[in-house]
Amino acid sequence: MRKIQFIGYGVELPKNTVNFKEQIRYRISGDEKQISLAASASQKALKNANITINDIDCIVSASAVGIQPIPCMAALIHEQIAKGTSIPALDINTTCTSFITALDTMSYLLEAGRYKRVLIVSCDVASRALNPKQKESFQLFSDGAVAFIIERTDKEIGVIDAMQRTWSEGAHSTEIRGGLSNFHPENYTESTKEEFMFDMNGKTILSLCIKKVPKMMKEFLENNI
Repeated sequence: MRKIQFIGYGVELPKNTVNFKEQIRYRISGDEKQISLAASASQKALKNANITINDIDCIVSASAVGIQPIPCMAALIHEQIAKGTSIPALDINTTCTSFITALDTMSYLLEAGRYKRVLIVSCDVASRALNPKQKESFQLFSDGAVAFIIERTDKEIGVIDAMQRTWSEGAHSTEIRGGLSNFHPENYTESTKEEFMFDMNGKTILSLCIKKVPKMMKEFLENNI
């Protein structure tokens, strides 16, 4: 077990909501920005933990889609809440599972004594790239930010185990092809705009999960009996 504990958290949601039958989705609008959601959630987490940014040893952004290619999103969060300090900031990205991967990864560094207290921020504004023509994804995703502060502890609590698997057979079942070197922004036109939007094949993803996840869970449980 990697002995860590949560000592504070913060949540920030956009003011604007949309309803799909009985389900509510949050969508940024007006002057709201992704970085402001991330910074606000972080400040709330610090307040909730009754500490200041100077008590943090590392800032981690664990978001599926960042604000811009360079610098890393964690550096931009640092600019908002820790400017003038030298607190290290880094991104950990495994798209939808980014927070879980960040928690797993940073728990090792906390256990090793590299850091004592870490701020992990997950913030996404999916609505900026959703395709209204794809109902399954357009109605599924929401915007928002959450921040957690974790620290090393002597208590018998923490991360018991973790498992990471990648099945690249599904690599192109959820993607945004445009924006970087694969499909450069100079190629953006009205006819190619969907290349810059989120594209999801839900049936393919579901089929892959049905085939792979039960075996993974069986292995995970066997390792922890």
